[in-house]
Amino acid sequence: MKKGILLLVGFTLSVVLMAQSPLAKSILEKVKKHQVIDSLKVKNEHHPLPKSSHPTFRSACVVDKQKLDSVIRPEIEKIYFIYDANGNNIQWIDYKWDSGTNTWMAFIKVDYICDGSGNKTQEIEARWHSDTNTWVPVYRTDYTYDGIGKETQKINSQWDMVANIWVVHSKNDYTYDSNGNNTQDLCYSCDSGGSVLKPYSKTDYTFDSNGNNTQVLDSLWDTINGIWVGNTKSDYTFDGNGNCTQYIYSTWDTTNSIWVLMTKYDYVFDSNGKKTQEISYKWDLPGNSLEVYSKDDYTFDGNGNCIQKNSYEWDGTIWEEASKDDYLFDSYGNNIQDTFSFWDRFNSLWLIMSKSDKVYNNAYSYSDLLLPIDEPANEVNSADFFHHELLSTASFDWDISTGTWTPDGNAVQYYYTNFTAADIKANTASTLIVSAQNNQVLVKGIAKGETLTIYNLQGTALYNQKADTDTVVVSLPAHGVYVVKVGTRTVKVVD
Repeated sequence: MKKGILLLVGFTLSVVLMAQSPLAKSILEKVKKHQVIDSLKVKNEHHPLPKSSHPTFRSACVVDKQKLDSVIRPEIEKIYFIYDANGNNIQWIDYKWDSGTNTWMAFIKVDYICDGSGNKTQEIEARWHSDTNTWVPVYRTDYTYDGIGKETQKINSQWDMVANIWVVHSKNDYTYDSNGNNTQDLCYSCDSGGSVLKPYSKTDYTFDSNGNNTQVLDSLWDTINGIWVGNTKSDYTFDGNGNCTQYIYSTWDTTNSIWVLMTKYDYVFDSNGKKTQEISYKWDLPGNSLEVYSKDDYTFDGNGNCIQKNSYEWDGTIWEEASKDDYLFDSYGNNIQDTFSFWDRFNSLWLIMSKSDKVYNNAYSYSDLLLPIDEPANEVNSADFFHHELLSTASFDWDISTGTWTPDGNAVQYYYTNFTAADIKANTASTLIVSAQNNQVLVKGIAKGETLTIYNLQGTALYNQKADTDTVVVSLPAHGVYVVKVGTRTVKVVD
């Protein structure tokens, strides 16, 4: 087993959304910090590696990969990941360190069931009961998908320990338009002690002709009047390049039946589509107007890596420096160091506060890693943080009195094993080989006359033709996640 240490900011596992353990919370908070920067089509893009003039392909499954087996915070917490023979993450178990007995104690377990396309169809969380030495079910979620792998329904249940049965407590139905955009999320819930699902909330999404999400409207169900009542609203403005240049957040005033503006953000982009500035405003009730609040400026190197973020606060007349983050990248595009500093306004100097150092194994890139990720969108985010195999991270706080770095105890270790083609079960889909690299997808093993369709994650068919040979190569418009459908077989592939 090969050892590595994880960079917390990069691990976007959805496991943290359920467990909420200390390690999971730490990971989630780090991820949220970066997702704010990368949101609204503002990607923290990595510098692409040099491309061969003659493209070669890496198979989505049928090649050797480095499989992430466990995440360990020494003498604090560890998480083990289990995969099936097709590389699907089917279980993870969280353990806590018992300093009294110097042993690991089981804490949380999550089991997944995946369909033939790798979509998660069921998720069950259980807690360890030390008094009975058994796992006791807690939560369960069942997922339903359409023919191209889009989630259409989610049903959440809780375990009734008295009756020993699952009791449904909420349901989400998802609606899509003809372009594959998710236009509505309708949530139902059971009232206390009830067994009937009733409308609770809904989210409506509006898109422009370019597929940009221009509005998100959240509403709550008024049980007395039997109508939907607005709750919050987010409006987005985009430029001709698809960059979000403005975001406005409002809440519904039920007394006056009007939308009340709460916050606004203005974004500036350079010619490469990189966000170079963000200015935030807050609604001032006494003044009944928007007041400037804060500003972030971003600096990029020649490879498109964000190397510095400067934060400012508005004092009423001028921008005052508040803090800065410095990011260091190696020649492979890996973020190897983050340093946070605070501006001392009294002495007019920067005070270094903390840093995180990382080391990568550049022999394995993102496409060589098998990671326990169960949300398609997270694969894109993880490609930034797992640009190559993470080997170590060490976080430190600056000790002003001694002028040295002090470890903050947040080092997290990663362990990998090799996952080979021999590990994959023989099944009906094993004869279909789907690979992607250098903006091309290779599909091999198609029967003559079978229809090959390639979709993007918005559900748009980019290619739809009957095959006249057993091997087809199709050009892709950009790097990303695509759905390849051959007959009744569906495969997701990442370029």
